[in-house]
Amino acid sequence: MGTKVNVWPDAWLSLDNCRDIQTPIILGQETLMVRDLLGHDGSVWDESKIFTIFQHSDVLAILSIPISSRRVDDELIWHYKNNGIYDVKSGYHVAVEAVCPNLGEASLGEWRKLWNLKFPRK
Repeated sequence: MGTKVNVWPDAWLSLDNCRDIQTPIILGQETLMVRDLLGHDGSVWDESKIFTIFQHSDVLAILSIPISSRRVDDELIWHYKNNGIYDVKSGYHVAVEAVCPNLGEASLGEWRKLWNLKFPRK
């Protein structure tokens, strides 16, 4: 648990927070994994280590994440799709929403028509 997720580049924080760590990368800690932030048995956060390494906002975000007792493998998901898998269409919609948040529902119908057009494959 936490062995495949790098603390710095991976977007692993909860959806209620900014998904990226805001604390600048610490020299010598570039390969810090989420597992390194857990206690020796992996059932609790190592709070003293977290408070030592991270800014207050990151500490709050990290400690708000519950630790699973199921010991499942890590899996990064694209939370903008129900199946968790990234595709260009959903990435495009996220980008458009970020740039033009007030696009409006009327325009979305036109975009749906565009996305539903059938073109020959490359």
